[in-house]
Amino acid sequence: MKDKKDLAAEIYDIIYSELTNPKITEKEVEIIKSEIKPKGRILDLGCGTGKHLIPLLKSGYEVIGLDISKDMLRVLKKKAAKDRLKPKLIHGEINKIKGESFDGIICFGNAFCEIAKNESKAKETLKIIFNSLNNKGKLIIEETDPETFNFSDFEYNSKADINGKTYETVFKAIEFKEENNAFVAEETIKIKENNKIIDEIKQRFEQKWWFKKDLEKLCREAGFSKVKFYDKAFSQEYLDISSMVLVAEK
Repeated sequence: MKDKKDLAAEIYDIIYSELTNPKITEKEVEIIKSEIKPKGRILDLGCGTGKHLIPLLKSGYEVIGLDISKDMLRVLKKKAAKDRLKPKLIHGEINKIKGESFDGIICFGNAFCEIAKNESKAKETLKIIFNSLNNKGKLIIEETDPETFNFSDFEYNSKADINGKTYETVFKAIEFKEENNAFVAEETIKIKENNKIIDEIKQRFEQKWWFKKDLEKLCREAGFSKVKFYDKAFSQEYLDISSMVLVAEK
């Protein structure tokens, strides 16, 4: 029998299909390809199930995936194998890449918000990233723009019907820490068959939301010479909020 984390990883692409849909992914990959040189070496930080890693591999990039979830990496490996791809995957935190060098490092899906839960951790992470980039290398971070939603009542709901089963997901803020723009959120996934709950998964996440001015300041302090943002072009209508994408050049 699968444990809850393994099951959650296996159904991630189902329950968050609105976030992982091909149109959004295509837009994100287009920006990555426009910023990082062709066939460059990329680290996908918080790669999850390979939303960006797989299409970038197909486009000729050398991509290494790093994630703290063994279960997500297991799912990614299975998905890549279907396309006869064998990506290098690393389980652990960013200090695992010390000594490596990249033309680009990407961090999408609010992963930075979970990695950098405070300013000290953000500075440490950005310094490792900066030192791991080649000259003119680029860091690309995507997160939900905190200017576009209310922290205290943030909630995301989804429902998907696949192969006779219904997957209902609620991702809701349950505790807001105003002093540092962070919240604790609870994710509840109910799996139903014939209108009966056959499994339920509950997980908690802590995330700190970074405003543009703070991210830019931290990047410049880490040594990056240029910082720019894509924002309105990344409107995510399914959440009625917008994503922002930071690009910092060494």
